[in-house]
Amino acid sequence: MDSKSNVFQTITPNGIVLNTDDHTVTLEETIVKGPSISIQQHLTNLDIYKNSQLPISNNSASGSPDFTNSNRHYGVDEMVRMKMALKSNIKEEVMWSLRKFLTYSTKAPYLMSLKSTANLDLLNDFLEILGEFDKDFLSSSPSKNKLRSLLGSDDLFKLQCTLTSLLIIRNLAQDLDNTQIFAANSILKKFLLSLMSFNNNPNNIIYPDNVKYLTEFQFYVLEIMESIASFIAPAKKNDPYFENLLHILTQSKDNHLIISILRSMSRLLVRSRIGEESSADNISDAVLTQIVSYLLLAKSNCNIADSNNDYKSSVTGSKKYKPTNTTNDINDKLILASLDFLYQYILPGNERLSILLDNPTRYSILFTTLPKLLSYNVLNYGEFKTILNHTEVKLIKRVELPPPESPPALPKVLYNQILQIDEPKRSTCWLRCCFEPDLESEFTQIKLWRAYESSFGAKVKAQGRRMIPAVDFIKNVSNCFYKACAMVITDEKTNTKRFVIKGIKPRRHAVDIVKGTQEAMAVIAPVTNSSKKNNHNNTKNNNGKVLKPPRQTKLPDITFPIELSSVSNTAAMLLCLISSFISPSKNDEDIKKFCTDIKPFVILKISTIPPLGKHLFEYLENTK
Repeated sequence: MDSKSNVFQTITPNGIVLNTDDHTVTLEETIVKGPSISIQQHLTNLDIYKNSQLPISNNSASGSPDFTNSNRHYGVDEMVRMKMALKSNIKEEVMWSLRKFLTYSTKAPYLMSLKSTANLDLLNDFLEILGEFDKDFLSSSPSKNKLRSLLGSDDLFKLQCTLTSLLIIRNLAQDLDNTQIFAANSILKKFLLSLMSFNNNPNNIIYPDNVKYLTEFQFYVLEIMESIASFIAPAKKNDPYFENLLHILTQSKDNHLIISILRSMSRLLVRSRIGEESSADNISDAVLTQIVSYLLLAKSNCNIADSNNDYKSSVTGSKKYKPTNTTNDINDKLILASLDFLYQYILPGNERLSILLDNPTRYSILFTTLPKLLSYNVLNYGEFKTILNHTEVKLIKRVELPPPESPPALPKVLYNQILQIDEPKRSTCWLRCCFEPDLESEFTQIKLWRAYESSFGAKVKAQGRRMIPAVDFIKNVSNCFYKACAMVITDEKTNTKRFVIKGIKPRRHAVDIVKGTQEAMAVIAPVTNSSKKNNHNNTKNNNGKVLKPPRQTKLPDITFPIELSSVSNTAAMLLCLISSFISPSKNDEDIKKFCTDIKPFVILKISTIPPLGKHLFEYLENTK
């Protein structure tokens, strides 16, 4: 394959018999050595090759094909050519064929779909290669274990063919129809089990240069297991596939392997029932704690160390078979795989849930991480939380403007109306129109009397009428306002006395008699700082300065999350499942305590992430 132009070169093999209308032509070696040709075709035109005949030149005395004819055809189609090369047992042809199939399985897998009966024989060819490798390389007998020593050219060719065949199967397993066929194939499943068992056997000695091949085999085998696990579930107790996966899980420190193993184990637990023996019974307490501990990746940036080995494919010469995700992507997948496994583990009944929560370490980890996972990778939540943490929400203190120092002037109509009234009702009306009740305010007695006298004294005397005496005027204030009274206040610093009226203050604008009477006799509660309000906008003080009520500073715009991430959604499902096992039984006290104690943190998450409400509805109902 030309890596730059992505084209394929097809060479007509020797020994093919071509039928023409006139006679039969055999392409011998001498013919191929004739005029050299280079036949290239782009991948998108793979169907150009048709079963047809090579044209025979009329001018050729020997009857040989005419390679100069521009309308010539190229023989069998590409797929038939590849299948024939695979069956030829010629090393170069077999390897060429496998690499072509590998390209097809990646870029045009539909051409290799096993739904087509024409491709079923192709699967048998791949399985035959795997079977030969199993017999020659995966033997438990040290004398038959070729991986103990340096591989020769023939053995290396077989190993490379097996790796390529297994990688082709791995690629085809991404299609659901192909996966069902693989899950029903006993030869393939036997090979997968043999290779996992071989890797897990501590007695097998491997030559150092061959370790990289087994490592690559293990990646492909686990990915195929991940694809077919759902179709061979549920795994019973002591299931060999499940046990081998458990062993690899305890030994591996590679994130990608751990994720694939957890997914396979989760799918093998599907459809397990309470009261029946299950592969979950093979999970030790230490392994269960190990799986739960992966949830701690949501709490810190720590990550389980990737393998230090730089695995390089012996077939493709690249690392394409190994995922290239960033650390955060790997963390997300590992957390999600762990949550999926825990969900399947406790699904059949509360017996497994009790085992899960019995361990103090697991209880503590789940209690700490599950609320965090509810907001893990939720869009806008990080920005939302940052804005709240870095914005000082300082409410401006709202206070009343200081009361006027003197009562307001009466409008002319109101003044004349009050002037016509006789004492003591005249003073009562004036007080109520120009003052208002305020339990925390006070006004000097002498200023109050002078303000009244200056307003009506001259007019009343000119009319020959009587003014109320000052003493009676001060006494009348208590009759005019609810809880207003005259009192003497001694200044502690100067020891001087002040004669004031407690419980009234001047109005900013005079009101009519009716309104003043209603407000003056109303029962009012004590005024506190929190109950004070600004009465008017753009009010001027005695100096003529405009006084405006305080305004709250604008808070930053906040966009609430509207969609959950895969991790947060799965965490919510797990919480709902755990809460569903709450019952009055004494055996469920740990479950009830866990769900009740974690509830305040869950409520806090719901308040900041609205979509969590509907996903945690069942949990909220179960924990009422």
